[in-house]
Amino acid sequence: MKSENEQIIINSLGDEIKNIQPALLNKNTSEKYAKILNVDPDILAEIQINVEQKLANCSTHREMLEVEINSLAECVGVATELYKRRPVPDFAFQLASLSQAHKSSLQQLERMKDPKAIVGEIESQIRTMFMAIVKAMALEMDKTKKEMIRLNPESKNTVEDLFGRMLNSIQPETQNIYDDLQKNLKRILGIRG
Repeated sequence: MKSENEQIIINSLGDEIKNIQPALLNKNTSEKYAKILNVDPDILAEIQINVEQKLANCSTHREMLEVEINSLAECVGVATELYKRRPVPDFAFQLASLSQAHKSSLQQLERMKDPKAIVGEIESQIRTMFMAIVKAMALEMDKTKKEMIRLNPESKNTVEDLFGRMLNSIQPETQNIYDDLQKNLKRILGIRG
């Protein structure tokens, strides 16, 4: 028969919590936290694994904050149930603290822009800038090529070959610079993957 605490945790976190394997924690550490929280060490380990799995699926700090807010909401639900079943000051304090943390995290999320959207906007601006620079360079190179051919008509094939190779070598290097910039933007904005 499940204890009341185990049932509350399962009700709050869902049936999938039953399928999670316990973490390989140091026995003393697991028992220490379980004793402080008055929770079965195996259930505590399952909760830790569940949280780690949820956070591992996040690619941005915003997504992590969203997961944390959802987890805080689940904790508020557990604290509410505990307080309803046993209205003691310790449970009231825990419920108030969790509610305040949840409210504060929601406010933080509302102020935070989605880094993926920011990267998209920045990439669009950079792509436009890169295209304009490459186009301006190509136009100037073409003007220079025509001027050189006009001044030295006998070197027309050599000049065209040289400028053709120059244009062909610029394109891949420009793409490499753009790709590196894209990676750096994602790193700066804390986007994984």
